Amino acid sequence: GSTPQLDAVLATKVRVLSPARESLEAVQAVARETGDTARLSPTDVGLLALAREMDAAILTDDYSIQNVATLLGVPYEGVLERGITEVVRWRHRCTGCGRFFEEPTRECPVCGSKVRTTRARPG
Repeated sequence: GSTPQLDAVLATKVRVLSPARESLEAVQAVARETGDTARLSPTDVGLLALAREMDAAILTDDYSIQNVATLLGVPYEGVLERGITEVVRWRHRCTGCGRFFEEPTRECPVCGSKVRTTRARPG
């Protein structure tokens, strides 16, 4: 059964939508490009995908959502914060051997040292 809260939401004509797989994949590809995959929840990815499909703006103070939205061409507005001033790309580097990894990981699979996420230098 449904809850009274859900009934109240549905009574206000709220539509529950799911994004297309292609939209989800587009968001995930951009998140990989910027290094934001670990910072975005599945809900964040779905929200970005739906906003892209519907040509809708997102209201958020989440910098990772803003980062990916910028590259997707999805408009956003900050709620309490001003918002990002530039797109940030993240990289994941081993503190031991210096290797870089596309996906975030705690431990280097090569030497076993800690992997840190840092802001990539522009260029």
